[in-house]
Amino acid sequence: MLTTAVVLTSALFALPLSNLELAEQAVGEACSSISDSVLASGIDSVRLEMSGDHPGNWLVEQCIKAEMDGSGLVVLSTGGPSARESQPAAPAAGAVALRVRPMELSVILGNTSRSWLVGPQKVERTVRCELYAELADSSGTVIGSVRSSASRSDRVPVSDLPELRGSSDQAWLTGGEPQASTGGLLEPLVVTGVVASLIYLFYSSRAE
Repeated sequence: MLTTAVVLTSALFALPLSNLELAEQAVGEACSSISDSVLASGIDSVRLEMSGDHPGNWLVEQCIKAEMDGSGLVVLSTGGPSARESQPAAPAAGAVALRVRPMELSVILGNTSRSWLVGPQKVERTVRCELYAELADSSGTVIGSVRSSASRSDRVPVSDLPELRGSSDQAWLTGGEPQASTGGLLEPLVVTGVVASLIYLFYSSRAE
């Protein structure tokens, strides 16, 4: 019984997933769809190339490599446009380039509210990830493309935001500042008023 109580207490006070951990979940799901599309094309090895200058490219690259490794795909090399230009030779026979570009990747903080008149103030937190990927043969001809997206959302205490952001100074990962909202305060007042009115009407009708 004591062990169970300790576990429940630990779970109760445990922090939610950090912004990075939540982003990893969304990016991993989006990358999984790309990996499945590559497999469906009958390709078993690729040269992974990240496109664009999104500061979260490193996370996308990390996640898509993990998904490919888990699916049995062979990643021959990785790199961005500069790495692609510096390669002196074409990839091995059967290998194609998989170019991945993040179209959207961000942590977004929404409205803040309270469940009741008292209690911690919470904020809506959403991670959105949309990726565009294309397969190109050794001549550079695009032989296939796919768009993949995923998102994760939850509500977290505003007081936990500094710890959930961690030490990262990347704007896309911090989520910015939460938006103020009075909805969490007004809704309990409205509900309380409606319940009080119903109780009054119920007892008034019985008294008559």
